[in-house]
Amino acid sequence: MSDNDTREPKAPDATRPAGCPAWCISDHKVSSTFHHGPDVQLDLPAGPYTPDGPLLMAAIMQLIESEEEGRGEPIVSIQGATERDLDLPGLDQLIERLDDYMGRLHRLRQDYVQAIGVGRVSRA
Repeated sequence: MSDNDTREPKAPDATRPAGCPAWCISDHKVSSTFHHGPDVQLDLPAGPYTPDGPLLMAAIMQLIESEEEGRGEPIVSIQGATERDLDLPGLDQLIERLDDYMGRLHRLRQDYVQAIGVGRVSRA
């Protein structure tokens, strides 16, 4: 797990209910209506105006329904400026957009380096 995965998956043990997915880290000893995977989050670097929460967070979630109804489909819950649930094609689109964003962010960094004159000899 990376430093931005906020919870580790639980090892299989006697407390895991039958049918609980391997990725679930929920404590099912207490009443829970969802299986919940580890949070994968993007935090801003620390600074004077750092928000309290993550910039972006994603996790697999699955509604626990009654045995008669079966299990709900797993979804990827995205939280940030807004909350949204994604299926696999939606998650793939988000990853493509994040990859594109990273390229644009790297170009912005290059422009910023030029704008602030990093590498120039300062006149004292």
